[in-house]
Amino acid sequence: MLCNNKWKSGFIIILFLFFIYFLFDNISPVNKILNKMHLNKEEYFSANFSDKSFKTVETKALAQLMNPGLKLKNRSDDSSNLENLVKSLVIKNDYNNWDSSLMLLGLLESNPSVNLKFVENFCSKIIDNQGNFKYKLQKADQCMVGYIFLELYSITHKHKYKAAADKLAGFLIKDYPKSISGTVPYRIKYQNYMFIDTIGMISPFLIRYGETFHNPNATNLGVKQLKEFLNTAIDKKTGLPYHAYDAQTQQTFGILGWLRGIGWLSIGLADSLKYLSHENEDYQYLTKQFNSLITNVSRYQNKENPWNWDIENSYGHIDTSGTAMIGYSIEKGISEKVLDKKFQNVSENAMLGILKSVNKDGSVENSLTECQGIGHYPNKFGSSNYTQGTTLALYSLIMYRKNDLAGINNAKK
Repeated sequence: MLCNNKWKSGFIIILFLFFIYFLFDNISPVNKILNKMHLNKEEYFSANFSDKSFKTVETKALAQLMNPGLKLKNRSDDSSNLENLVKSLVIKNDYNNWDSSLMLLGLLESNPSVNLKFVENFCSKIIDNQGNFKYKLQKADQCMVGYIFLELYSITHKHKYKAAADKLAGFLIKDYPKSISGTVPYRIKYQNYMFIDTIGMISPFLIRYGETFHNPNATNLGVKQLKEFLNTAIDKKTGLPYHAYDAQTQQTFGILGWLRGIGWLSIGLADSLKYLSHENEDYQYLTKQFNSLITNVSRYQNKENPWNWDIENSYGHIDTSGTAMIGYSIEKGISEKVLDKKFQNVSENAMLGILKSVNKDGSVENSLTECQGIGHYPNKFGSSNYTQGTTLALYSLIMYRKNDLAGINNAKK
């Protein structure tokens, strides 16, 4: 009887603790007070380019790379703390996701000679020494890591990265169900719904893979993904993109001007044009569309401030995630001579604005949380792997260009 009472008492205590945990996480007034206390403790960098702020952002990126569980604990996650606690107990770490890929991208852009070993170590959690995946490929956003594998193959010439890229290309070209028009949907269960996210996640990989290994099917699919979106889901009046469209009906969905969506489209265009042959019949068209997009987006920028998450809403909260993605894309476009140098002010102002949201520990705040579907953009802001990575990539490109960063491996450039 005494033993039973102890079990009951223990169970009641656990329930009470879970209740308190849930209460503090979900009562809005409590959250507001806690957030205010948190914000008051923050110290941010000033809006100035410096080696110190750059290295601090890079060091934080490396620290976050070693902690893939950050995605579950991150302040920008829309899940409650209770949900995250349960997830961390029952879900195996997911190393192969788009936010980790953006983190790896930033580390390879910043200082590949130093960061290479960390990036390779992380990738060893995704593939084995033969290039076989340790996780089942099921989603399009698992394929963004292919762009990282291609970069690693170009640096190290290790066969495993080529083998893994082969598998990803085969998965997208042959195995992954397509829309009615032959493009790649973001999720299989919504086969005709084409998301803007997918463009940045797969087109640069497919086009670089196709051009490098002379696989026209890969190049054509990457280009088709870009062209169909540009022809279907760009508003003619503003030149801004919608979040998604139906490949069967051509109906557009989501808000016009979701900033991170613009970021995905920008990355898709910038990194695809870097590798697409200038002789390709669609090269000039895509270059023109990229210039048009950046011109239209630039009109909404406030000097030395990030863009708002809903770019047309002047009262909306700023979003460092989309700002970093667009800034990175501009710098890429300038370096590849597909964008005019006049846009340097736009990318630099974007980075200066982001710096005002970089903590002294290097973490980038004011990042919009992951959206929960078309038209569902939870207004929660914090730090995230994907923003840390793209901020580092943007900062690296600016510092390379300005020749202000000491100890950088310029051989890559």
